[in-house]
Amino acid sequence: LPCGEGCRFRLTEVVVDRGFSVERVKSSVITVPPYTGLRITKLTPVYVKEYLVKLNPPYLEVNGSAAGELWVSRGSVISVRIPEKVDLPNSTRLVFVSPGTRVLQVTSPTSVSAEFRRYYKVTISSAYPVQVKVTESGTTRTVHAEKFEEWLPENATVDVAEASAFNGVFLRSKPESHRVSQPLSIDVQWSVDYLSTLA
Repeated sequence: LPCGEGCRFRLTEVVVDRGFSVERVKSSVITVPPYTGLRITKLTPVYVKEYLVKLNPPYLEVNGSAAGELWVSRGSVISVRIPEKVDLPNSTRLVFVSPGTRVLQVTSPTSVSAEFRRYYKVTISSAYPVQVKVTESGTTRTVHAEKFEEWLPENATVDVAEASAFNGVFLRSKPESHRVSQPLSIDVQWSVDYLSTLA
């Protein structure tokens, strides 16, 4: 039964009073014998009022179970757990600003939100070492490696510097620069540096 937006009544049981006995039935289907004039069967439905609890994002847990939204009996006390991070299947990670547990009593339709930052997996592969410069939140750091794999926050920048190597001939790679707005997989391409090789 509806009772407004985010509110409903849920049938929990039916009290069956047959005059000589009272039974509580947890079903909405009740079998009543034909009326014989000797007694009247009285049916009293029992409803509980429930409110809708919405979770944003839907990866929060209520009482130990993940749920995007759920119906909760009026007056119930629920425990909402905010995790430190959630890894999604598309190489995206949500890192929550204030992980922990919130306990609240549901007395009306409720929305629970948790602030998070979005991170993406960034992978750089190279046949030879390259210099990778990462800038995030105004801080820059440099890594020298053939393989680079990290979770970086949205809007971080990744710069792969031009590099040279020698493998019988001189090789050179082209510089690359990316702003992180999705998962990145960079395969550094090397080509022969003919000017250096023939010099």
